[in-house]
Amino acid sequence: MTLISLSFLKENFKASNIAKKPKGHCVEKSIILIACLRALNIPARLHLGKVKNHIGVERLTEKFGANELTPHGMVNVYLNNKWLKLSPAFNKSMCRMCNVSPLEFDGENSSFLQEFNDEGNLFMEYLDDYGYFEDVPLEFMINNAKEHYPHIFDTKENITEFKL
Repeated sequence: MTLISLSFLKENFKASNIAKKPKGHCVEKSIILIACLRALNIPARLHLGKVKNHIGVERLTEKFGANELTPHGMVNVYLNNKWLKLSPAFNKSMCRMCNVSPLEFDGENSSFLQEFNDEGNLFMEYLDDYGYFEDVPLEFMINNAKEHYPHIFDTKENITEFKL
């Protein structure tokens, strides 16, 4: 069984530290994309929400007690005088593994949800939108995790790293 590592240490949410890792989750991938866009002087910010994942339900339920994941990271980017929402969560190899088409981004329309897989089955749905943040809202993320996964994160100890 693969362990999932979650950390709420501030330094782990710096793009320079995330870039050294061989893989990451949606919030980390969003932070990397935001850093790249900002380096090109393109306004970008973190957008968080709650998703219901319809793949790997048994594994998610075992780890988190539900197949709802929160907070889920996305990116807002300002292009052509409007804010667009996009998701860097699933790369091509992950999409192949999940039997879902990669998201297409045309620079004109938001591209953040793969609702169905290639067979037409429900893949993912967004349940809640927490809005956008100019910087990583660590306190919000910690409180959100404690609220949704109290059996994991609501401990009396000041633990910031979790292996699931």
